[in-house]
Amino acid sequence: MRSSATTTATFCATLVDEWLLCGVEHAVICPGSRSTPLAIAVADRAELKLHVFHDERSAAFAALGIAKASKKPAILLCTSGTAAVEFHAAVVEADHAQVPILVCTADRPPELQNVGAPQTINQQNLYGDSVRSFVNAPVAENRERNQWRVLARGAWQSSLGLNLNRSPGPVHMNLQFREPLIGVSENLPKQLKPVVAEVVRSRSIWKFDFIKRKEFLRLIKKQRVLVIAGADVSDVGALLQLANKMVWPVLADPRSGARIENNEVVISAMDSMLRDDQFAKSHQPEVILRFGAPLVSKVVNSWLTTSKATQIVVTATPVLIDPEQITKLHIVSNVNVISNWASKIDRFEDRSWLTSWSGAEARAQDAINSALINEVSLSEPAVARAMYRSIPDRSNLFVSSSMPIRD
Repeated sequence: MRSSATTTATFCATLVDEWLLCGVEHAVICPGSRSTPLAIAVADRAELKLHVFHDERSAAFAALGIAKASKKPAILLCTSGTAAVEFHAAVVEADHAQVPILVCTADRPPELQNVGAPQTINQQNLYGDSVRSFVNAPVAENRERNQWRVLARGAWQSSLGLNLNRSPGPVHMNLQFREPLIGVSENLPKQLKPVVAEVVRSRSIWKFDFIKRKEFLRLIKKQRVLVIAGADVSDVGALLQLANKMVWPVLADPRSGARIENNEVVISAMDSMLRDDQFAKSHQPEVILRFGAPLVSKVVNSWLTTSKATQIVVTATPVLIDPEQITKLHIVSNVNVISNWASKIDRFEDRSWLTSWSGAEARAQDAINSALINEVSLSEPAVARAMYRSIPDRSNLFVSSSMPIRD
């Protein structure tokens, strides 16, 4: 049962090499003994940005944030035992937020299971159905070296939802390591043929129903189309270009990246605008076209729910967030494809629908600015606006849940 430290080191180096080929850029590691082989393999690759955390829970949420911001799977590693349990909250968050993470937990070999060995618990399917796939990798053996890259590539694809036609999310790789844990890797197995994520996705879930396309084109010919830009919009520039062409107002969520200043179609103050009953009643749309996740605004979501408009949702994955069950048409696609479809119809010459929204946006922003300037004490909206105005371009600002993101 004695394994070779060289084989273990080569196995781990192969996993890391394959993930680098797939485009992985970040690794988050918690120090520990049993995870040493993979930790060394990660540290040996200067191409990876390495982040070390002593607390597993903090590490897991850091990996979640890194993967969400980069839109690429991040490696998350800890030792065996209850350390792996500390990842659970972030794994659940990653599941619901559709964020890809390669969760790697070190484990003891079979002979140390169920015999009272220290730092040993049952790590099989530890995170339940919160992961896209679970892989229990046995102690590495040299005769299976041709499968090591397949294992790494499969985990990466599953984290992006490419293997199962599912949304992106966490993948759990439980890696059994036998002592000695420190070795020197030999020549790695031959590299697999590179596969670009978008190519794989186009072969799997981006399949279009002709009937849905025909129905979509029929609906967007209506005059009062209102666009919702939620989180996870695939291409903000393409979305705003489409809206400008079609003369559609865009309600831009704070998380969408679509709140571009000096763009006529962008509506940011919709929460304040729709608190006015007269405006809310007079600006009922005929069609609501949502890209990505729902808005964070309770006011706007309540207004959308009570609307009699036909609601269309476009998402990059098959997962539909629709607790009110008001979506008539769900299209799994991206903004560029929808733009191509919309190019088949004529551009609207009547700008009155857009002008009524953009005019209200300008008046709302002026009113908000005036109110904040005249404040004698700090308020949450004032702090939010001051922070937004002061941070440099391309900076990252961490905002907590609930009201701050809405402000």
